[in-house]
Amino acid sequence: MSFLVWFIIINLSNFIFGIWGCSLTFSIYLAIQLFKSLFITRNWINLSFFYGFYVLFATVANLKIASIFANGVFLSSFPYARPELFDHASLVWALGNFVLLEAFALQPRVYLPTLEFNLGHSGFLGWLFLGSVALLFRSFWLPFSLPGAFGSILDLLPLVGILMHSRLAELQNHRGLFLRALFLTALATGYAVLFAYLRISMVIPGLVFLLGMLSARGQIRVLLSPRLYPFYVFLFLFSAFFITFGAKRSQLSYGLDRITELQQAKSAEVEVAREDRLSAFERTSTIGQLSAIVGLVKDHGHYMGRASMPLLTALIPRFLWPEKPPIALGVWFALEIGAALKTETWYNNSINMTIPGHLYLEFGWVGLILGCWLIGYFLRMLWETTGYTRKPLNLTGSFFAGYLLYTSFLGLGADLQILVTYLAVYLVLWAMDHLLHLLRPNAGKAILPENDQRDAPIRLKRQVT
Repeated sequence: MSFLVWFIIINLSNFIFGIWGCSLTFSIYLAIQLFKSLFITRNWINLSFFYGFYVLFATVANLKIASIFANGVFLSSFPYARPELFDHASLVWALGNFVLLEAFALQPRVYLPTLEFNLGHSGFLGWLFLGSVALLFRSFWLPFSLPGAFGSILDLLPLVGILMHSRLAELQNHRGLFLRALFLTALATGYAVLFAYLRISMVIPGLVFLLGMLSARGQIRVLLSPRLYPFYVFLFLFSAFFITFGAKRSQLSYGLDRITELQQAKSAEVEVAREDRLSAFERTSTIGQLSAIVGLVKDHGHYMGRASMPLLTALIPRFLWPEKPPIALGVWFALEIGAALKTETWYNNSINMTIPGHLYLEFGWVGLILGCWLIGYFLRMLWETTGYTRKPLNLTGSFFAGYLLYTSFLGLGADLQILVTYLAVYLVLWAMDHLLHLLRPNAGKAILPENDQRDAPIRLKRQVT
C-alpha cells in the first residue's frame, strides 16, 4: 500500500510543482527510509542504504543546479542540459530510483549460489595484506593487463584488503590489524593521488576503510572516533584541491612532479567564471544528462534497444574475441548529444546516462518502471550471495559485498552496463570460490573466536535501506 501512495504522491508533486515538488517529495521519502534503517530497524549495511544515500545527495544537487539555471547562469560543465525539460527529467530520476529501491526491499524467491570462502582465521590476513600491497603497484612489475572482469578483480583486491583489515580490527579491537588497514589505505590513496586520473579514485580507499569499520559496529557513531581524524583532514585538503585538479588534470604529470605542479596551479589560481567552479556536491547532479535524454526522446523518439546493442557482446570474453570493440555507452551518449569529440586515441568525453535515464531513453515509462523493478530485484539477489553481515572472515563474499557497497555509494555505475559488470565479477568470484574450496575443503567451517562474534546475522525486511 505504501508503494502505491508514494508513487502517486511523487507523480502529483511533479505535475503540480515541477522539479521542486518532485525532488523535495522524493527527498522526504529517501530521508524517511534512511532514518528508519539507521535508528529503527538498524539494518543499513547493504547496497540499498548506500545507494539511497547517494540518490538523496544527487537529488538535492539537482535542485541546486536547477536553481543556478533558473537564475540565468550558463554552466559550461553542462552545455548539453535542457532546462525547459528539467521537470520531466526529475520525474524520470525520482520514479526510476523509487521503484528500484522498493524492489530491492523484497525478499527474493530465487537465489544465486553464495560466495563463502572463509580465510579460516585472522592469520591468513597476512597473505592478503602482502598481496594487496603487491597489486597496488602491479603496473611497475606486471608487464600485461588482464581484460574485463579479471582486471577488475586485480583492481579490487587491495580494496578488499583494506575492507577486511579495518572490519576485523574493529571486531577484535586489534591494534595491529588497524595499523595494517591504515597503512593500506594511505598507500592506496597516495598511489591514486600520484597516478590516478579520476578524482574519485583518491577517496575510494578511505571510503572502503570507513565501510569496514561501519560494517563491524553497525553504528554510525564510530565515525566520531579520534582515530579517523587524519582521514577527515585528508578530505578537507582534497576538497581544497578538487576544482584545481579537475581543471588541470590533463596537464599534470604523474608521480611526485604532480604534487609540485598542483601546488603551483593552486597558487596561481585566479577567479574564474562560475561555471568552472562546480563543487564535488554540484557534480553529483544528474539533471543535466537526464534532461538531455528527455530531449533525445522528444526529438527522435524512444530508441527501443538500439543504444544497448553493444551489451549483447559484453559477456563474450576478450580472449575468445581479441578484436571485440570497447563497450563505452557513456561515450556513445556524449557523442549523441554533441558533447564529445574524437581524439587521436579515443574520445574526449563520457557522460553518465544513469540507470533510470538509460531505461527511459530506450523504452519510455513502461520500460523505466518494469526495468527498474527487475534491476532492484536482481541487485537484491546479488547482495544475498555475499552473506556479508554474517561471516567477517568470508573472503569472496566480502570481496563482492565491498564492490557492491562502494559502487552503490558512487551511483551504481553510469548506465545499464554496470549490470553486466556486476554479473561478470560475480561469475569470476564464484569460479574463484569453487577453486579455493577445492584447495581448502574445510574453509566453510571457519569462524571467529567466540568472543569476537559481534556481527550477528541481520535479516532484511521489506524496506528501503
